[in-house]
Amino acid sequence: MTVPLDDGLAFSSLLREDDAVFKTFMVLLSRVEADSVSRVSSDFLARVTGKSPEEIGACLKVLAEPDPSSRTTTDDGRRIERVDGGFKILNAEKYREKAREEQERIQARERQRKHREREAFQANPIVAGRRPELELEVQRLVTEIHDRTGEDPIEVIARASSYQGMQRGAALNPASMSDDRLAHTLRDLRADAAQLRKKANGGT
Repeated sequence: MTVPLDDGLAFSSLLREDDAVFKTFMVLLSRVEADSVSRVSSDFLARVTGKSPEEIGACLKVLAEPDPSSRTTTDDGRRIERVDGGFKILNAEKYREKAREEQERIQARERQRKHREREAFQANPIVAGRRPELELEVQRLVTEIHDRTGEDPIEVIARASSYQGMQRGAALNPASMSDDRLAHTLRDLRADAAQLRKKANGGT
């Protein structure tokens, strides 16, 4: 279980240290487990970073020392503590909690978005309980208009179903329409069909 990288890392006092210190810390973060301990050895750190054991020792010393410039006030700004089996990342849980809070905010926004969409396309009382028969009527009207005009059925239903507030990209299949869109589509198809019948009857 790694530690999520904080977007404030770009402002960390750690960046003022030698690049080897930053690289060593990143490797430790990538190997940290649920108990906040990164179970790696100094030899491992030397191998993966390409640094000498002496350089890694110096880096670990910097990370374990107090840092008065650190934005983290706990543990006097220390970043790691040597423990049995590896190195404990002292602020690991803090950043995990921050990541959890951010994820919760994202999920809350998504729930609100879906709720608003449901409210925007709530059941239309004109359609309620009558969807099957109204969907069939839409199909019959589209066929009738196509037969009378030769217009592509897709264009017929697309024109009729395009109303202000329509969900962009919604399916043209009546069975996939919201109640509100089905009601608007049916209204316009009825009007178009009635006008064509009147025209066919000489305008009477």
